[in-house]
Amino acid sequence: MVLDDGKGFDKNIVHKVTNPYFTEEDRAEHFGLGLYICRLLCEHHGGYLNIDNTPNGAMVSAFFKNLSL
Repeated sequence: MVLDDGKGFDKNIVHKVTNPYFTEEDRAEHFGLGLYICRLLCEHHGGYLNIDNTPNGAMVSAFFKNLSL
């Protein structure tokens, strides 16, 4: 889980933040690939990425399938 203390994700675009090359207008210095790559890695390993806002900022959690050896 990763938490930040910024403004969080706009509720109108939170469903888009894992799309490739997506950036908010005020974050133009980023390429928009970080959360996209995280989502792909989670899905590749049978999991998923959960993105949400908290009262103190954004929260991104990575979940992976529990594999028994």
